[in-house]
Amino acid sequence: MSSQIPDHPRNAAEAKERDALQPGWRVMLRVVTRALVYAGIIAASILIWWAIGRLFIG
Repeated sequence: MSSQIPDHPRNAAEAKERDALQPGWRVMLRVVTRALVYAGIIAASILIWWAIGRLFIG
């Protein structure tokens, strides 16, 4: 059976802070990525409708 030595309180506090910050960055990255994907879809949709309008309307 292996016993683990508990971290120093400072190391535990730093690890807790690091763990608390990590999900925030992941969530922010996901939000930014999703926003860019949606912006790309909207831009492509606008370009497609513009091209269809130019093709049929002149």
